[in-house]
Amino acid sequence: MAEKTIVPEKLMYKDDYKWLASHATKLLLNEEKREACIAGLKEITSLIGSPGASAKAADEALGMI
Repeated sequence: MAEKTIVPEKLMYKDDYKWLASHATKLLLNEEKREACIAGLKEITSLIGSPGASAKAADEALGMI
């Protein structure tokens, strides 16, 4: 949805702790990266909308019956 990487994603396995720790450390130690990540997540949240999507979908489906 963002058409850019906000947070790196990876299917995790038992031995991927180094990858996770590396990316987490980059966010913790680099304020610019951290702020960009937070801004990107806020942007996506505004696109997706408010919480309650499941309830809204269920209400819509019930209304169609």
